[in-house]
Amino acid sequence: DTATAPYDKGNWEFYLPLHTHHLRSKYTKEQIEEKLAEYLGIEKVIWIKDGIDPFETNGHVDDVACFSAPGEVCCMWTDDPNHKFYKECQEAYKTLSETTDARGRKLKIHKVIMPATSVYMTEEEASTIDPVEGVLPRTPEDAFEPSYLNFLPINGAVLVPQFGDPNDAQALKDIQAAYPDREVIGIMTREVIYGGGNIHCITQQQPAPQRR
Repeated sequence: DTATAPYDKGNWEFYLPLHTHHLRSKYTKEQIEEKLAEYLGIEKVIWIKDGIDPFETNGHVDDVACFSAPGEVCCMWTDDPNHKFYKECQEAYKTLSETTDARGRKLKIHKVIMPATSVYMTEEEASTIDPVEGVLPRTPEDAFEPSYLNFLPINGAVLVPQFGDPNDAQALKDIQAAYPDREVIGIMTREVIYGGGNIHCITQQQPAPQRR
């Protein structure tokens, strides 16, 4: 579902990628925002143009941006103009820089480095996957698009994907800056990404209830 929301931190906002085809083929942006406000009690929707994985996840927004605290967001980032998602990183950062949260505050943006490369299966890994009728096979030629932003905040810690990538260590530092009071724990998740998405996609945190 490309309408995956980031982690509610009392902001009463919701991120959506602009290319929510299965929604926008039936509803306008305004109608989608009205439904989200009705169902979830949110006050503002921030639309982000593109995700990074159009084939596996249709561009889940939890690979792109998320709230880390009221008025603060993490955003995928690269300074390398040759990175395959350089344009998407720049556009997401620009969108967040030019908007405010539901309380009218300018957002504080924490840049979180992107993995340097795509993830590819080894021949051995590909050979261990059981074929299922109707599902495309996985091969060592298939590129899987990783993001450190697909992490999960839990009580006292943040669980962060790791890929054996040159940028793994820097990503932990970037996320630690956004969560200074939590322990940041890296977890090797190559096997998870082979199914599309990552830690946040396969879990569901339960925020503490708040009275409004």
